[in-house]
Amino acid sequence: DQIMGIAKRLMEDLQEERISTAEWECPVCETPNESYFDVPEVNYSSDDASDYYGIEGFQIECEDCGFKKTGQVSNGAGGLHFDIYGPDGEPIHIETPGYDEYERLQYEEDYYWEPSDDPNDVFEVTMEGMRNLLHVKSPSEHDKQLLKRVIFSQIITALEAYLADTIINLVKGDTDIQHKLYSTIKDLKAVKFEASKIIKRPHLPEAYLIHWLQGKSFHNFPMVDELFKAALGISIYDDEAHETLLNEAKDYRHDCVHRNGKTKAGDKLEIFDRAYVDSVASAAENLVLKVEQKVVAYGFKDLRAGLDNKF
Repeated sequence: DQIMGIAKRLMEDLQEERISTAEWECPVCETPNESYFDVPEVNYSSDDASDYYGIEGFQIECEDCGFKKTGQVSNGAGGLHFDIYGPDGEPIHIETPGYDEYERLQYEEDYYWEPSDDPNDVFEVTMEGMRNLLHVKSPSEHDKQLLKRVIFSQIITALEAYLADTIINLVKGDTDIQHKLYSTIKDLKAVKFEASKIIKRPHLPEAYLIHWLQGKSFHNFPMVDELFKAALGISIYDDEAHETLLNEAKDYRHDCVHRNGKTKAGDKLEIFDRAYVDSVASAAENLVLKVEQKVVAYGFKDLRAGLDNKF
């Protein structure tokens, strides 16, 4: 009885921490990912301590290539255990750095990256440089599209930075935006905070939300579209053609960054001529212009330069 009591208390201590982080490498594209899940509640109704465990369904999705897989996580005397497998049937290794991910968030300046006060200005400066480089000849005689691939990748990177910094600036200090995201985005709807922690640290939901956003890949445009629809009621896409171009660019960016411009089959992409890169630049600029107009209308333009970092 004494051993059973100790085992129960130990697992109850673990069970207090409801949110955990799952770190895993995509078996398809090898991209590191971070997912969040509820720690399964342990059933203590049995008289046998070996039956103290809980099971929950668990889904992972790669931020980069979109690979999805459903499995389960069990919580018991041996800790957390994941049963989830890749396309080849091999188990996917899941790391859990610790229970209660939000508990370790500290209001310290060096924990968070500080978003730009004016993401639009940073984006415009970068795009000015990229457009000037579009007219420069490739420095490689053996790879005529080398420089264009670099420019293309930097355009997507600049767009990512604008989108990430903008949504984080919108979240900071605005409980209305925070509420919209928590009540709309599937992963965030599952997050719960204990009353005792909220009373002690009232800004905990904001801190957790910023931390969650900083873990996202903002070249995942469907995910970004969902975020901006929730926060500002606006799609990042102009129309179907704009959406198709950006999402194809997202995939080509992956080929550039991870395979030096080659497909998974090893074929070298030859799409990166001046006309294509220019079309991607225009699509990115149109997206930023559309979002920026909505941000200004929301009233954040004048606030950006004066944002205080309270973390």
